[in-house]
Amino acid sequence: MQDAWKHSREFTRCKTALEVEIIAAERHVAGETRDVSLAGIYFYGERSLPAGTPCRVTIFVGGRESGARIEASGRIARVDAHGMAVAFDALDLDGYQHLKQVVLLNAADPDQAAGEIEQHVGLRRRD
Repeated sequence: MQDAWKHSREFTRCKTALEVEIIAAERHVAGETRDVSLAGIYFYGERSLPAGTPCRVTIFVGGRESGARIEASGRIARVDAHGMAVAFDALDLDGYQHLKQVVLLNAADPDQAAGEIEQHVGLRRRD
């Protein structure tokens, strides 16, 4: 049974393992996602970037050879013993579409995830 990840976040986090590459301060850090949301990712890998570091994120949907990628800019939000969390600042349109599909396909409650997406314009809440 999949954990529902109860939380007070704006976007559902979905457990999924995707290859990811982070570029920050002329460093390349590779890893694998533990979970993703429309607001960011948590990934396992090298933990050498301090919190607050601006970065570029590439998530390879279906592997590097598939051509499907999610490109985003963000910042390192948190570093712990297992990996790092990245909060997204911006996504390109194709990346946003790919990310929505990844979230909807991997969400424990796809209806809840779809409702969260409907309440937002991209990363920002509809007001």
